[in-house]
Amino acid sequence: MQYIYLIPQKAVSVLKQRARWTKRTECIPHHQALELTAKAVGFDRWNQVVAAAEKCKPIEDAYLRGFLLAFDPSEVPDIEKEDFPFHWEPYAFDLLKDRLFDIYSSQIDEEDPDGRPIAETSGLLDLHEYFDADWSSMYFFRLKQAGGIATVEQLVALVSNYCFWPPRFVFYKGSLVDTYQQPELDAGARL
Repeated sequence: MQYIYLIPQKAVSVLKQRARWTKRTECIPHHQALELTAKAVGFDRWNQVVAAAEKCKPIEDAYLRGFLLAFDPSEVPDIEKEDFPFHWEPYAFDLLKDRLFDIYSSQIDEEDPDGRPIAETSGLLDLHEYFDADWSSMYFFRLKQAGGIATVEQLVALVSNYCFWPPRFVFYKGSLVDTYQQPELDAGARL
């Protein structure tokens, strides 16, 4: 069985701090403290931590500093085209799950007459169940190269060259843009 490790950059920083603490308290060399820290969290060696974090970095960068697109399964673009400008990230949901859940739970509950966030109108167990049902099946993509794409409108225009439907969500610099709630994006992409 092959394991796939997903480790965010923030977790690597925490592990490095833990290794520095281990180095001081155990009076051992830094490289040895890194190895012990890696083993304590389930890795064989520190270089596996670094390799796993490097694989996750493009997903985090797209989410935090650029664009991360989420498509409903029935609306996924044709990724077989040679010039397809997006890279499918099958582990994005698992890597970003906590951040995505925070965004999900802060959305306004459309059925609440007071316009409260979903987190205030649903119990935590229900909220997690709804979140998993709604978002875990999404297909996440990031731009292969950001060249020339600076706005959500430009991104959706680019997507429309490869897919009839716009992405369900766009995460632009860590914020959610619901393309289905944006008539100008929605109508323009479907013409």
